[in-house]
This record gives sequence, C-alpha cells and structure tokens, in this order.
Amino acid sequence: MNWMQDHKMRWVIATLLVLLMGGCGTTHKKHDEWMSQADGRWKQMRSGLMLNMAQQQFDTGDLDESEKTVRDAIELDPANPGLHLLAGRIALERGKLERAYGRINNAIKLDPKMALAHYFQGIVLQRWKQLEPALEQYRKAYELQPDNVNYLLATGEMLVATEQGDQALQRLKSSLDYFGQSAGLRAAIGQIYMVRQDYTHAVPFLRQASLMAPDDLQVAEDLATAEFAAGNPLDAMRNFRRLCTEPKLSDRADLFIALGQCYEKLGQFDKAETAYRKVTRAHPEQGEAWIRLGEIAWAKNDLNTAALAANRAIKASPDRAQGYLLQGMVSQKRGHTQQALHAFDQAAKLTPQDASPLILRGLALEQAGHLSDAIVEYQQALRREPADQRVRQLLARATSEHETTP
Repeated sequence: MNWMQDHKMRWVIATLLVLLMGGCGTTHKKHDEWMSQADGRWKQMRSGLMLNMAQQQFDTGDLDESEKTVRDAIELDPANPGLHLLAGRIALERGKLERAYGRINNAIKLDPKMALAHYFQGIVLQRWKQLEPALEQYRKAYELQPDNVNYLLATGEMLVATEQGDQALQRLKSSLDYFGQSAGLRAAIGQIYMVRQDYTHAVPFLRQASLMAPDDLQVAEDLATAEFAAGNPLDAMRNFRRLCTEPKLSDRADLFIALGQCYEKLGQFDKAETAYRKVTRAHPEQGEAWIRLGEIAWAKNDLNTAALAANRAIKASPDRAQGYLLQGMVSQKRGHTQQALHAFDQAAKLTPQDASPLILRGLALEQAGHLSDAIVEYQQALRREPADQRVRQLLARATSEHETTP
C-alpha cells in the first residue's frame, strides 16, 4: 500500500515538472487565473459570512453595527446583491427612502430575479405614494416566487389602493386552495369586503382567519366589527368582550364603547351602561362614551346622570351636536325652555343639514305656547330635509292648530 502511494506521488511530481518545463509561460498564466479565482471564491465566502452577521445584527435592531458590517462587506465583494439589499433595508428602516431605493436598485441590477429585492422596492415606492410602480414591483416579486403569500397579499393591497378591488378579490380568492393554511389571505379578503361595506361577505372569511390564527387580535377585532355591522350583535358582543379582557387592549376605549353598543342592540342596557361608565372613568375626554351613557340615562328617566353626561360630552367634544341635543332635551323636560332652545340652536349650527335640532326647537316652542315661532322652526327644518314626513306632519298640525286658535 505504501509503495502504491509513493509511486503515485512520484508520478504526479514528474508530470508537473514536465508541464513546467514544457510550457512555463502558459502555466504561469493559468496560475494567475487560478489564484484570481481562488481569491474571488474567498471573497464571496467571506462576504457571505459577513452578510449573515449583518443580517443577525439587523434582526436584533443593531442598525449601526449592521450598516458597518455591510459597508465593509460591499468593499470586499461589491457584486453580492444580498449586501446591497440589506443596505437598502437598513436605509428603509431609518426612513431614508432615496438611499434605500438606490441600494435596492443595485441589488436588482445585480440579480433581477431576486424576489425579495422587488418586494422591498415596492415598499419604498408605496411609501412615496407611487402606487402603480409599487404594484408592478409586488407583481414581479410574486411572479418570481409564487409560493410566497406575502407577495400575493402586497399585490392585493396595491390593487385595492389603485381602485382595482374586483381584480384584487379575484386574485386572492383564486389562491385560497393553494394557500390553504394562510389566515392572512382570508383576513385580507375579509378586509377588502369591509372596505366595500359588504360586511355579510366579510364575516365568513374573517371567521375562518380567526379560527386559523386565534391569537391575532387584529383579525378578531375586524371580525367583531364586521359581525356588528352585518347585524349580528350577539357574536360581535362575544368577540368584543374577549378583546376587552386582553391585557394589551384593556385601555382601548373604542373597544368598550363597541361592546356597549352590542349590549344596547341586545337590550342589555345595564351592561351597556357599565361598559360606558368604565370608559368615562378611565377616559373622561371620550365624548362618545358620555353621549351614549347620557342616552341610556335619558331612556331610564335618570335626568341627573343625563345632564351630567351632556355637560361632559359638550366639554369633551364641543364640535359635536349630540351633547347639545341631550342637554336641550334634559332642560326641556325640566321646564327650562330658554336653556333648551339655546342648546338646540347650538346643535342646529353644528349640523346645518340635519332637521332634528330644529324639530326639537319647534317642539319646545310649541310646548311653551309659542305656536307661530314653532311653525317657523318646522318650516326651516323642512327646507333642510324636504322628504322628512315627520316635519311635514308637525308643520301641518301646528299650522292647522294656529289657524283655528282665536
């Protein structure tokens, strides 16, 4: 065995000597090529290791170190498209869109088939509000990597943004079988239907998404919202109640208000009141909660709570008419006509197209015995809403009574 190895080694050495003696110039040239290739392979290997390091630094949020590593790696191997892409992502993370676009564009030039580079270029263009070019980049990314659902979702989002909702639905729904386990795809379809205010069709897709991703609170919130809008307050209540118990969402006033609205629809007014009171204690600046609390108090003939809620609603949202309407109704019921008229007048100024404040002013004047003034208010209300039968009936009755009054 040793003799065989020794013989083989001698043969290799002899062959090399012959080559060197017979073609010294050619061998030297090949040696340079081999050395160049070896150096290139070493640089590629080294830049690949540095890219991995920079990616880890980027993923942990250390942008400064990641940028430094990428910069050194590009000096070593400027032909590595992954380095340029990561440099672009770092710039994008810092909000430097022009730099990001340039770096990512370099990556695309070096490797036009890099799907991820097209995707992030789409993000840059979307930030610039260049929606059509962004759509084309997302489409390109999806064409290059059709098994990536994120590229499909980005394409669908841009189709909706460019008012191509039908095409977006068609594209996304046609991929349901292929991406059978994608909750995001079903959620996206449901959200498109929500944008169209087609809540009935939105609910089943959002429900499927919520079952597939039960910890996704945004999907759960979208589902609850769609269920309520679709006329299903019971299911909406269950989902909103669950959301309100989540520690991350315990301070979300809008969720508790939505839960209160569900209780109202279900006729559970005490529970609705509890939800609204929770909001007003934690967020006294929430005018919506005060208004809804006041309306429940008014229905229960709790004028003190209704008056308090009206005043707080006006303070929290002085540009909304509802607080003034509630204040006027409480004042009228207490017999304070002038205060009621003033409140209704404020509401009428804030809602120049709404006939309700003028109707309430007319009723207050009629109750106070000022029939002719009430007729004027009804006439103004009719000009605001000519098709409102309530106003026509009130005006006709008041006019008839006024004509027969001595």
